[in-house]
Amino acid sequence: MKLIVFCIDGMEPSIVLNHQDQFPFFGNLCKTGVYAELLDTEPCGSIGKWLTFLTGASFHEHGVEEGARNCDFPRLSNIRRFESGFLWNVLNQHGYSVGLANFYGTYPAPALNGFAWCEPQCLLSGMGVGFAEREMIYPRELVSDFDVLSYPEIHEPRSLQQLGVGQSWEELKTDPQPLENLLDENYYAEFSRIIDERAAWAAKRLMRYCKKYSPDVLFYYNWDLDKIQHFAWHEESRKTIFNGYRTIERMIRSLCEQLEPENILICSDHGHSSFKDLSGYDYSEVHPEIARFYRERDRSMDQVALSNGTRVIRGQNQGIVSGTHTMKGVLIASGNEIAYEGRMPLLPFRYLHAGVLRLLHVQEGEFLDWERVTPDKNWFEPEPTTIPAMFHELKSLDQQQFDQYWSQEIDLLKKICEADVDRQFLKFTVPCATKIGTLYFDNNLFDEARRWLEYALSLDPENLYPHYTILNFQRLAYLDQAQGSLQSARERYLELARMFSGTEDISRVEEAGSLRKQLKKLEKLVEERYQWVQALEKTIAEERAQFAHLRAEFEERTRWALALEKTLAEERARHAGLQAEFEERTAWALELDRELQQAHRQERELNTPDKYQAESEDR
Repeated sequence: MKLIVFCIDGMEPSIVLNHQDQFPFFGNLCKTGVYAELLDTEPCGSIGKWLTFLTGASFHEHGVEEGARNCDFPRLSNIRRFESGFLWNVLNQHGYSVGLANFYGTYPAPALNGFAWCEPQCLLSGMGVGFAEREMIYPRELVSDFDVLSYPEIHEPRSLQQLGVGQSWEELKTDPQPLENLLDENYYAEFSRIIDERAAWAAKRLMRYCKKYSPDVLFYYNWDLDKIQHFAWHEESRKTIFNGYRTIERMIRSLCEQLEPENILICSDHGHSSFKDLSGYDYSEVHPEIARFYRERDRSMDQVALSNGTRVIRGQNQGIVSGTHTMKGVLIASGNEIAYEGRMPLLPFRYLHAGVLRLLHVQEGEFLDWERVTPDKNWFEPEPTTIPAMFHELKSLDQQQFDQYWSQEIDLLKKICEADVDRQFLKFTVPCATKIGTLYFDNNLFDEARRWLEYALSLDPENLYPHYTILNFQRLAYLDQAQGSLQSARERYLELARMFSGTEDISRVEEAGSLRKQLKKLEKLVEERYQWVQALEKTIAEERAQFAHLRAEFEERTRWALALEKTLAEERARHAGLQAEFEERTAWALELDRELQQAHRQERELNTPDKYQAESEDR
């Protein structure tokens, strides 16, 4: 194997580079190769950054934001116009076979010389609307072997309500005392087990498919560290975070020892920090547009300060988030084609795409012959946000307002929706209403989200824009599930299935098939709950029967006790009668005995003279 690229989402440079004694495999790669910090060059979320790596296109070219957060996972077709730059296509054209494993944004798994699978979490969580299991992997013959449903899902920590905190977030900002003792060493400690299971699942399939297809280049993506660092970036959970890094290191070391690649590259799209440390972050090294992206994001976070200095925000799970992204990731590279050794200056993340091609001699140049990125470089050229001229005339939305889009987004979108009074421009208002609902959804304002999503559906009763129809139905179903309305969620999935089942458009048929699969999962959940209720009712009935039996036995024993008490009373009365009779007869017997003794004495007194006279006569 020529090259393995491990794309580890959110790997923090300070942990890996400053603690090489705790991560010996990473430390050895640093000693034998090169390492550096990677500077963020894309004002978007992780999915967009990694698509920049895979395609070579900037964020403003491919336009993919944080799809996972919005329950709107991007498809490969969304970026098909960059097909010529896809790493796997370029490498295939130059004779390299490729393994592409676990990336978001690559659905359906592309047909290539090698193998590919998409990150299964989007299918299991229900976020990837229209995703079909058979499209998650290529070659399609691997579907049964891949067994996507066996993938260990990653779950978020418990919500504040589940942790016993009943106050609202506004109340906690003024009185954070209920949060003080929640962030201990056990907060999200179960993640250590989850990441072990997920790493083992992925490593098993990577080894199996690498042995079968022998790819020259392997790309593997993992986002588990990003998850744990969002929820456990506080001192008490330091052990949990380091355990996660050790799991990833063990997995990478094991794969490298078995596959024996000539070159190894480990990279991350960003790092992590606490909100407290982020407040003084230095943005001087990045382009002003990148700095604005991060500053706007930081200002939008509704933070609560705890007494120990930790700052937290409310997560989408209604729990606590203590860590956030920073703009520097990490790069570690070692192997036959790595001519450099030691630490390199700051490098731009965007140029990793070209770096991989240079390392494999597909493009001319050395692996790290890039200029250092500075704020005045013109490599970042954002495309201006545009709007149809009619809306400029109707609402005077000038370009300056669009330059402030991040802080005024909802207001602008609402103005666009209000401008289309006659509903003549649905191709603009339907996406805008959908986006408003999504923004409210992301900020946990679920009532407003539901209102706007339903409004977006009402704008398009004829389903002229099926993509937004699917998204809105899916998000509403998600809200129904989250709020316990399983029947309502089921009905929404049924309506979606009916909506797309009769069409000849193959893509919609596939979406309908996936919706049926999600519906089956939902029905399975309902069935499991129904069986649980039945089992509970059976247990209650058995308990009631046992209680009735015990009650009957108690009543019977009570009657027996009462009868026994009555018998005892009667026996006591009879005994008293016998006692009285005995005493009476005893008295009578004593009286009779006295009378008899008296009679004997009288008889002796009467008979005594005659006796002496008779004796004298006899003599």
